[in-house]
Amino acid sequence: MLDTDNMRVADTSDFTTRMLVTVQQLRREGKSSLWARVHALNGHLLGVLGTFGFKCHHCEPDTVVMNLWLQPGKENKVCLYTA
Repeated sequence: MLDTDNMRVADTSDFTTRMLVTVQQLRREGKSSLWARVHALNGHLLGVLGTFGFKCHHCEPDTVVMNLWLQPGKENKVCLYTA
């Protein structure tokens, strides 16, 4: 899981480049999904993650949890969030 709680990312272009490399690597490795936990102070990263296809899974008081399904040819097995 990508967790931004301890990150303070000011440069979204660097973050975008790192995400591109990470997503490509995980797909090559055959991983099925990637989770991202975005702290409110890094809310500006939500749009970047959205461009990669991340979908909001659920929210907590100060974070948003998103998921990217990495196997487009296979059924998404990520459970829906229930409160």
